[in-house]
Amino acid sequence: GSQADIVASFTKGPNEKLGFDVEIVGDFIRIRGIIAGGAVERWNRRAPESSQVRRGDVLIEVNGVTGGATTVLEVCKKVAGVACDMQLRLRRGQAQPGGGPPPPAQREPDVYMIICALDYKKTERPLSCTADGDHMAELARHCKVKMLERVYNEDATIANVRRMIQLVGRSVQRGDYFVFFFAGHGAELDDDDGDEEDGKDEAFCLVDRDGQTSPATWLRDDDFAQCVTSSVHGGAHVLVLVDACHSGTIADLSSKEWSSLKGVSISGCRDAQTAGDTGRGGVFTRSMLMAAESVQGSGPAAACSVQRLYDIIVQKDHDSFVSKQDITLQTVPGLSAANMPWPLVPKGGYKAPDAVHGPPQGIVATRELPSEGQKKEESSSEDGTSESSEEDDSDQEESEEAAQESQSGDEASEAGN
Repeated sequence: GSQADIVASFTKGPNEKLGFDVEIVGDFIRIRGIIAGGAVERWNRRAPESSQVRRGDVLIEVNGVTGGATTVLEVCKKVAGVACDMQLRLRRGQAQPGGGPPPPAQREPDVYMIICALDYKKTERPLSCTADGDHMAELARHCKVKMLERVYNEDATIANVRRMIQLVGRSVQRGDYFVFFFAGHGAELDDDDGDEEDGKDEAFCLVDRDGQTSPATWLRDDDFAQCVTSSVHGGAHVLVLVDACHSGTIADLSSKEWSSLKGVSISGCRDAQTAGDTGRGGVFTRSMLMAAESVQGSGPAAACSVQRLYDIIVQKDHDSFVSKQDITLQTVPGLSAANMPWPLVPKGGYKAPDAVHGPPQGIVATRELPSEGQKKEESSSEDGTSESSEEDDSDQEESEEAAQESQSGDEASEAGN
C-alpha cells in the first residue's frame, strides 16, 4: 500500500544542482534517478532511510508550491544557480526500501487532433488556410500525435465536421487531449438563445458540397460546444485553436456544458476583430508555429504550459507581424491556463514555416465574410478587404499596438468569463 508523504529539507549551494532526473507522467513529476554530486544525493547521505529521495517517488511540492507538473518545474528552474533553502515533498507510492523498483508508470496522455481548413476557392473570398492545415499537421508529426484527422475545403460541411468530432472525440479518455484546429472564415450571427451578452453568436464558416458558404452552412458556437462536450470523455483536456475572424469566444467556454472538461481556446482575435491572412497562412497560426519551435525539446526541460505558449505566441506576432488583432486566450471557469500543459511540444528537429521559407510579405486579406450591407458597399470596390483591415485602421495603430503588447495581462483577467 501507499506510505505517507516524505519531506526533504536542505540548503542548496549557489553552484550546486538539485541533482535528480525526472519524467513527466500526465500531470505528475516522477523521480527517474538521483544524480551524483547534487544536493539531493547529499541529503540522502545524512537522512534516515525513510526520508531519502528514491527513484519512483512523485514530486508533488517544491518550497510550498503545488499545482501540477509545469508549475512545480518552473520553481525548480528558478533556483538554478542560486543558494537557497529547499523543501521537497514527495509521495512514496509503492517504492520499496533499499531502492527497489518504482511503482508502475501512469499512462501518459495521448493527443487526438482534428484539423479543419478551408481555402474557399469557389467563393469571392479565397484564403490560404490549407497551408495552415498542412503546417499544423507537420507540427503534429513532430509531437507524436496519436490520431490526426483532416477536413479540408468541400469536405468541411456541418455534417462532416460534426461526424469527425464524434469519431475522434469518442477515442479520447480521461486525461487525454482533444485538439481542434480551425483555419478559415469566421462570422457573427444573431444570438438565437439569449446566451450572448453582445447579442451575437460566433460561427465557423463551413461550406456546402459545392464549396459555397452562407449562414445556412455555418456552425454556431453553441452547436460546436454541444458537439464537443457530448463526444469527449469527462476529465479530458480540450484545446480549441481558431485562426478566423470574430473568434475570441467561438468555443463558448462559459457554457455550463463544459463543466466536466478542462477546456482552453486560443483564437486569432477578439469577437469584434478580424484576423489577418498572409497569403501563406494566417498571422495567428504562423505565430503559434514559431512559438512551438521555440519550446521544442525532450524531457522535463521542454515542459510548457498553455499560458506560457500563449505568451510566446503574442510576442511572436508582435515581433514578426505587428498586427492589430488581439490573439485571445479563454478558459472554462475555474481553470488556470498556467496549470494545463501545452500538448504540442515538438520532440526535436522541428522548423516552423518561417524558419524554412522565410517570413511572409505581410497581411493580404482578412478572414471575414462580408455582411449583406458590406456586400452592397463593396460592389463599387475591388480591394476585397473588410473595413477593419490593416490599411483602413492606420489611425488606430498606436493604441492597438499597445493593446497587443499588454494582451497577456488582459486575457488573464478574461479567463473564465
